Amino acid sequence: MALVQRTLPSLFNGVSRQPAILRSSDQTEDELNTWASLSSGVGKRPGTEYIARLVDALPEGAHIHAINRDSTERYFVIISAGSIRVFDFSGAEKTVNAPGGLTYLSGSEYAAVTVADYTFIVNRSKTVSLAMPVASTTPPPEYLRYPSKQWPNGSPFELPDEYASGYATQYPANPAGTLTGTVGSMEELPVADSTTSPPTAGPAVGAIYKVSGNASGTGFMNYYVRWDGSVWNETVMPGLRNSLDETTMPHCLIREGDGTFTFAPFSWAPRRVGDDTTNPAPTFVGRKIRDVAFYQNRLVFLVDESVVMSCAGDFGNFYRSTVLDLIASDLVDVAVTTANVAILDFITLFNDGALLFADQTQFALSNAEEGVTPASIAIRPLTKYPLSRKARPAVVNSEVYFAGENAGYSTLYEYTRQADSDATSAAEITAHVPGLIPAGLPQLASVPRGLLALTGGTEAYCYQLYWNGNEKIMSAWRPWRFRGSILSVAPVDSVMFLLSKEEDGVYLLRMELADGYKPTTQNYPIHLDKRVDVVGVEAEGSTTITLPYDVPTGARSGFTAIGGNNGEYSYGSISLADAEWAAADTLVIPRTGLGTVSCGFSYDFHVVLSQQFQLTPQGVPVTSGRLLLRQFILNYTSTLNFTVEVWPYGRASHPSLESGFPKKTTVFTGSVLGTGSAVLGQLSPSSGSFPFTVTGDAAKAVIKVSDQGHGGAIFSSAEWEGFYNRRS
Repeated sequence: MALVQRTLPSLFNGVSRQPAILRSSDQTEDELNTWASLSSGVGKRPGTEYIARLVDALPEGAHIHAINRDSTERYFVIISAGSIRVFDFSGAEKTVNAPGGLTYLSGSEYAAVTVADYTFIVNRSKTVSLAMPVASTTPPPEYLRYPSKQWPNGSPFELPDEYASGYATQYPANPAGTLTGTVGSMEELPVADSTTSPPTAGPAVGAIYKVSGNASGTGFMNYYVRWDGSVWNETVMPGLRNSLDETTMPHCLIREGDGTFTFAPFSWAPRRVGDDTTNPAPTFVGRKIRDVAFYQNRLVFLVDESVVMSCAGDFGNFYRSTVLDLIASDLVDVAVTTANVAILDFITLFNDGALLFADQTQFALSNAEEGVTPASIAIRPLTKYPLSRKARPAVVNSEVYFAGENAGYSTLYEYTRQADSDATSAAEITAHVPGLIPAGLPQLASVPRGLLALTGGTEAYCYQLYWNGNEKIMSAWRPWRFRGSILSVAPVDSVMFLLSKEEDGVYLLRMELADGYKPTTQNYPIHLDKRVDVVGVEAEGSTTITLPYDVPTGARSGFTAIGGNNGEYSYGSISLADAEWAAADTLVIPRTGLGTVSCGFSYDFHVVLSQQFQLTPQGVPVTSGRLLLRQFILNYTSTLNFTVEVWPYGRASHPSLESGFPKKTTVFTGSVLGTGSAVLGQLSPSSGSFPFTVTGDAAKAVIKVSDQGHGGAIFSSAEWEGFYNRRS
């Protein structure tokens, strides 16, 4: 028997479901509600802060889109069948006017992208169609005007007549849309000639001729010209459906100058030159648009196996400007090339290009240095991973993450371009946690320093990563649990804004992930969910706390109140054992001098340490012999309290840890005798080392560190000592 020791220099690399012998020393067997920092260690995740209650309920399948306009204006847009609502990040609802009605919002699947003050919303169940131009000089008032400099005479919110009324108004001398004649070349077009007798009359204003192509001129390309009284201009073949039906095309949600929003059809430009052969309708006509994006000053639509991009700088134009030449700024309409059917679901912008996602194949969209043009764009198959069609891929710094499904669970993949390398393969970042994340993830959200996989319920899974050059030194999965079902997440700098669905409504919450963040009313971080700071009303020896939300009877046992500064109970927990609930949102505490009270709900935090092994001099775990753990030491920082539970014979029952197995419990209160921070009546975080006895076989013992209080705990490292027998 030999006395052995081992140091665990860090504990920040999250949960692993590999066999214990394969785990690294910084991984754990189980965690709940953890968050880690390379500078301090692993501890309790930050709590959430109450901002506002938005609505009573959301329709099933509602689509939520976040708008990050600038540093002062950010919004959540909630889209459902027949409804669209906008809330800013303070919880205030904005007025949404819909002069054209909400008929377009008739499905249950939507996609959206925001370009400046315009949010393009796609109903993925709506089939796009063409329409005949309307013979009217005044566009319907519900049409939205886009201030594009590419459109002649264009000004903000004013559409030129030629776009408003299409063909009939653009060519008033030929309203019926009839072809005047056909010629073989421009030289054969009629012209006025005063030298003949009698003089030859010129063409009528608005006359339209078809010019048949020839080998020397246009390479047998047919085109059409119109006489405007002085010159022949290229035009469109009469009688065609040259307009995109605005009622079936994506609509716009626009932020107006007065802070309100308008939801209306967009002013899509009609075809102005050519015919169905030389200037065909974009591929999405007659089909359903599946996704929308904004790339290199072009509006991008995905439809079936095709990518359709608007003209550069002219987001409403999906037709060529001339059929006689290929202009670099013209639309791009290209299909992916693969032997299998590849219906494109998502487009994600990534470094110098974009990634296209189908259910079994991923594609790379790239272009030449001069940018996207009809001649430079290229789409090539990249990888073949299964894709979950519910969760949109998310971009985190220089990485792109997407979800697949296997055997009823989610598998997540990571594209990265560290050191300028090409993303030609995707790493499976859930390989070490098989079966941890359920299938059917509705959203992957970028969060500060990581990724959040939402399940649509109270469970979420946070992935933290950190690159040191080309080496990833943190790749950690952390299960999180909330009070309500998290519907959507929007990151802003170091803050996450969350929409949480609870029994009595949908709440807007805020989570600050910056290291060391603490409320202005407290001198240490507060780990409470749905936290709100309240100044109570004192009367006759009691203080009445009125909350901005109701606390259900079944949730009151987990409700916590903490005294703030300027009060007798500064920074300490306030006992609510003898407090009374006068109403669901009103709490009467029989004491005064509380100061500004921080109220909220406590939540569990725990870390279950991995099984420990004796190592060879080369660092390889030894499986023979017997290791008897004698003592563990946890090194902590900025910690108020935690509890250590040891089941010496509990591994057979883990993770249930049945009550029939004996256990030892040790509680750390945060106050260390002899230190200046140990002040009666107050809680102060401290740093140091906490030893506790294990006395159990390493192959059987389970060690769980937990905390249910508001103070939290941070563990930077650990070490242990024990006795090792070569023979068991």
